[in-house]
Amino acid sequence: MPNRTYVDTLRRSSFVFAPGGAGPYTFRLIEAMAAGAVPVVTADMLLPFEGTVGLEWDTCAVRLSYAELRELRATLLAIAPPGFTAFRNRLVACRAIYEQFMLGGTPTFGQTADAYRSGTSLAFWTEVRARVGAAAVRARRGAHGSS
Repeated sequence: MPNRTYVDTLRRSSFVFAPGGAGPYTFRLIEAMAAGAVPVVTADMLLPFEGTVGLEWDTCAVRLSYAELRELRATLLAIAPPGFTAFRNRLVACRAIYEQFMLGGTPTFGQTADAYRSGTSLAFWTEVRARVGAAAVRARRGAHGSS
């Protein structure tokens, strides 16, 4: 079961910083969207399915330069203050991307929130990280000629 404080914090957040991970993007991006928040990523991050027709990440995620991260709060409030149309538009775009490309369908928000609260999302990404980590260890061993 995910850490309740972490999950509760995600669900109460308007924006969630999703720094890059070991791969081309981060599981934190998906967690942010599953929790109903707008993900904040660095401008150089490659996002899932980027370049796919009909998928406009810039309508959802906020991409910031490293310089803009230093003034994160002011930058986010200037781009899309919570409660305003620009912010609501980003939430709608994020929900559409999450449902279409991450879940492969259009479940209700309640189903998505229930799956997240039950730990389904965390369990999935924990398994992915474990498998990727195991594959990396095997690859390193193979590269060094050990078994």
